[in-house]
Amino acid sequence: MISRTQGAPGARQVPFFATLLLVLLAVVVVVVGCGQKGDGKGDGKDGGKGNGKESAAAITDTTAFGDARAVADTTARLAAWDTFLKTYPTSSFRPRAVAYYCGLLMAVDPAKASDFVATALPVEKDPATRGQLHYAAYTYAQEHAADRLPAVLQAMRDDPLIATDACNMVAWDLVERNQLLDEAIALAAIGVQKAPDDGSRGSILDTQGWAHFAKGEYLRAVELLVQAVGLDKENTELQMHLAQAYDKAGQSKEALAVYTELLIPAEDPMIRERVAALSKAAGQSPAGLFQRIDQAREANAKPAPAFTLKNYDGKELAFADTKGKVVLLNFWHPT
Repeated sequence: MISRTQGAPGARQVPFFATLLLVLLAVVVVVVGCGQKGDGKGDGKDGGKGNGKESAAAITDTTAFGDARAVADTTARLAAWDTFLKTYPTSSFRPRAVAYYCGLLMAVDPAKASDFVATALPVEKDPATRGQLHYAAYTYAQEHAADRLPAVLQAMRDDPLIATDACNMVAWDLVERNQLLDEAIALAAIGVQKAPDDGSRGSILDTQGWAHFAKGEYLRAVELLVQAVGLDKENTELQMHLAQAYDKAGQSKEALAVYTELLIPAEDPMIRERVAALSKAAGQSPAGLFQRIDQAREANAKPAPAFTLKNYDGKELAFADTKGKVVLLNFWHPT
């Protein structure tokens, strides 16, 4: 998500007394505004707090979005998302709200979800939200109306407001299914043109390249995946795809180099097997190469920072007490 600008640099300093005067004026405006209705309850438009409850107008879209996500009952949550979408038509959370609403509705009443998309898509102007609606239409077609799939994909390609993320989600799903790969490639190509930044462009170039890989077009896959890795050099998934494309394209030297780099930070039996096979085919000693990999690991190794946590019994556990033992850290976050 793109962060909003937090103020212009070099803003002038406002004198103290001028600031005080502005604050006093703001207080007067708030007092007058709160007294306009006279009944002290508020009607959802004046920002009043009748009976100690926050009015609808005073609830921000951030709060409303969080509240909707927290609703446990499925029917009530659907109603909450419906209310959110009607109340906050320009919220930056709207694309995610549409995704949640459509996903939930698809599980409960697929036909109703399809009707919602058919009604909302022609009038929706936000590209990201349109992307979520397109994805919902695609999901419905895949699961309930396969005959609609060509038309859904055509509508996506013809949409001048289509967002990169929508192209990427649908194209990748098609690749995963090994289905309509030419359609996946076409959608990915549109997404590449619309990508707002290098990260997005690298991701969808990876999707496009992997679609060519699935078709057995390995040289074209290499060409695209090289571009993807160049835009997102720290992404090991892209590097893995490139290594596999090099491997299938018969570019063993390049494949070995990428596989070797991938094996240094993390052990992987499949990668180790390919490194052994490729190095042996190249006349190198696999044992010697693995020794160099181990040396690189040791050179890159850094001690873990010290910390103390409480276990399930409430007793403190110091990380230092586990020295010499294998420790599995599980970073878990409930959603």
